[in-house]
Amino acid sequence: MGIRLDWESDSASAGKSAYVATEDPALKRKRAAARAKFLLVFTGTAIVFGVLALVVTWRLNEANAYIESLLRDTVEAEFAALRIGDWNAFGSIQRSASEEWLAEQRALFDDVQIEKTKGTVQLDGVIRSVEVDGTRGRVLVDWTRDGVAITQAWFYWRYDDGWRHVPSDLTFWGEPAELRGTLVTIAHRTVDAALAQTMGVRIESWISSTCGPILECGDLPHITLEIRPDFYLTTQWDTQQPWRLLVPSPYVGGASSTEPFSGVLLVNVADAIATRLVAVSLATTQPYDPATDAGYIANAVRQWLVARYAGYEAASSPIASLAAQRGTSALGHMLRALSPDSSLQVILDAMGTTGPNSGEIDWRDLIRYRIVLEATLVARGDPNVSRLYIEEMRSRATEQRIDPSQPVDVRLAQAVTAPDGSPALIASVIVGEGADAREESVYYYWRSGTWLRAS
Repeated sequence: MGIRLDWESDSASAGKSAYVATEDPALKRKRAAARAKFLLVFTGTAIVFGVLALVVTWRLNEANAYIESLLRDTVEAEFAALRIGDWNAFGSIQRSASEEWLAEQRALFDDVQIEKTKGTVQLDGVIRSVEVDGTRGRVLVDWTRDGVAITQAWFYWRYDDGWRHVPSDLTFWGEPAELRGTLVTIAHRTVDAALAQTMGVRIESWISSTCGPILECGDLPHITLEIRPDFYLTTQWDTQQPWRLLVPSPYVGGASSTEPFSGVLLVNVADAIATRLVAVSLATTQPYDPATDAGYIANAVRQWLVARYAGYEAASSPIASLAAQRGTSALGHMLRALSPDSSLQVILDAMGTTGPNSGEIDWRDLIRYRIVLEATLVARGDPNVSRLYIEEMRSRATEQRIDPSQPVDVRLAQAVTAPDGSPALIASVIVGEGADAREESVYYYWRSGTWLRAS
């Protein structure tokens, strides 16, 4: 037996008789019911508002779809009027404060009626896309003109009496976006999205197949091409940002439905890229004087690259001969040796031949270039034209032989020997075209590493 302490004993007694407070069951049930009621009301309210939102959204979508369907009907009515030749119906859909634009639409209608008789137009009027922004509408339509399937952006305004065709609103061209690649970025808007995709892939391949395999481009900066909807823009480098190429959207006037990056647009962009890559390879920001041999060579390489990019056969030229016989990398080796005062001898050095008339080099393009250059220099009174002639002929160098605007074709450049035993060429030159064309024989002698006119 132990001794029980007083405080232990008292504590135990107190534990047996202590009072524990509990919640009134009725109040507990009442509070639970209130919570359930609140949740029920809240959930019901949320459902009601959700349903209302869905109804409003559905009604808005339905209204937008109806407005869009009216716009589609308007476009189809335009093409129907063109098909049946109803100017009153077609003209009633056109609306503008500009009499000039309305006259253009009348001219369009008349031209289409003429094309119908020739079978060069198809007025199927396939709607590619529709965009509605309030009272503005933009429609991309496919149809065929002059035998070519084109896609155009047409613009409309919703008046009280319905949709009407209005002048182009180039501010309504869609949201801005960028496609960024390894070498180039294409900045564009919604209308030009498909064009931007194709353009980016093509230009990346152009640069990667040129810089390194053909030309030495060094650390080439990233190039940005910005496609702009602009009636008056031509493909050109931005004067403020030298590595930004400004490109007009073809959809302003009509782009090929199957290949939007084609035709004149493709050639112009290819020319801009080729010109820049040649300049980078030459480490110059200023083009060489076109009246010099170096200027011709740089220009001929540019033209050869443009043909390669655009997918057509390059002109028969000394540059094409060099690429065909010594490989495309020989062009880069030649450009590295080129300076503003270089002569045609650099082509022979790159070719590895000792004579200019060995038959390995096709000089026809050079002869054509020289004849046009002579006529241009004479027309503007430039005394430097005498440098293109042998010394014995320089007194006659300023005689105007052809109009510089006339087409010139060199059919043959035959290698012969000059009276002094030096290499010479006889070129068969066709000046003009059709019934007015005439053929001339022009002689060139090889002097100091270049061809000089001798007749």
